[in-house]
Amino acid sequence: MSIRYQPICLYNENDSSVLFGEPGKHILMARREKDDWFVGGITNNNGSDEVITLDFLEPDKIYLATVYTDDANVETST
Repeated sequence: MSIRYQPICLYNENDSSVLFGEPGKHILMARREKDDWFVGGITNNNGSDEVITLDFLEPDKIYLATVYTDDANVETST
């Protein structure tokens, strides 16, 4: 079973939505709290490269992104 891109519907000041994912492989979610967006993802131990469409953001506005990744030099097992 796969979860595919679901457009975000903004009904109130705080929203959460699954952008895409596949159980046991990866998930990408977006959450909005008033004017602040938080986008996060997690994968299984195999990792993955994902392309994130940010078309839910207001156009012609400047955004600041902080990106966190695993350290490529550290072998992790969860």
